[in-house]
Amino acid sequence: RELVFSKGRKTKPPTLEIRVFDSNIPEFVVANLCLVKAVCLRWLRGEGAANRMSHADYLLARTEAATKGMKARLPWKREWIPASDYLDQFLWEHREEFDAMDIPEDIYEVLRLLKRKYNGTRLIHDAVALAIREHPQTWQRRFAKRYRSGLAHLLSGNTLLDFANELGVPFPSTERVWLGRKRSSIDE
Repeated sequence: RELVFSKGRKTKPPTLEIRVFDSNIPEFVVANLCLVKAVCLRWLRGEGAANRMSHADYLLARTEAATKGMKARLPWKREWIPASDYLDQFLWEHREEFDAMDIPEDIYEVLRLLKRKYNGTRLIHDAVALAIREHPQTWQRRFAKRYRSGLAHLLSGNTLLDFANELGVPFPSTERVWLGRKRSSIDE
């Protein structure tokens, strides 16, 4: 259960508990599956891992990614780099596997959003902040209603942009974001 509302009582105010992971949003789930599939396709071709790391670095990277999301620094061939650069390195190393897959543009859009450090958690955070700004007393109800409506739109085949519009959150532009270049940049 990802959304739980507890009614208040005399000693406790009402609370809305939300488990927020990128996996709440189907596009982010599919993007993650594409990354995993690229690793599997590389392995099936008999090639080694694109990035090897020590167990200690793995544990540090896991904690860093869990706490900072796309603002984390991750190890790529013993060098700690920003997560957006890590994504580029990963896509560059697995470009043959991505070419072999039939990936829809919506998934590349999600990867561009990740490169801009915009993930599902930030989308939900912005929606909650908007609901609190609009009406602090009833923000939980407002957010829950928009979130439910947004998920209904998303699960019926609409895009991530439609989901953001339902939440009332401005969607960042990804027009000038390039993926998978060795030394790519974002013109901001």
